[in-house]
Amino acid sequence: MFADNEAERQRRMLNEENEILKKRVRAVETIAQSGNLERMKFMEGASWLANKGVQEANKHSQKLLYLVNEYDRRANMCVTDPSLNEVDGVAFLKVRDWIEDTIRKEGIEVQQRFETLLENVNYNLG
Repeated sequence: MFADNEAERQRRMLNEENEILKKRVRAVETIAQSGNLERMKFMEGASWLANKGVQEANKHSQKLLYLVNEYDRRANMCVTDPSLNEVDGVAFLKVRDWIEDTIRKEGIEVQQRFETLLENVNYNLG
């Protein structure tokens, strides 16, 4: 039950984040159509960067959905007697620690990928 609610919450959050990114890409495309060549060249670069950002966000979203499903699977393995809703507390604490550690690592990984993307853009600007 809890894992289903958590999965739905995560899914909703990821969908909202995806919609925000789509709106930003549409805004960039609108500005690019203004006709100003310099602005258009700049916006081509910004569009490329936004596209890379969307790709990274989509990868991250997929990874988080996978982790939610894996957490649900592991949490369900902690149930020792489904008819009584009895849970193996030690096993559940291990699952809790696993999800915390995994999400922390994923967050660091995503942050590093975006930092690398920014560094590459800045290098190419210089």
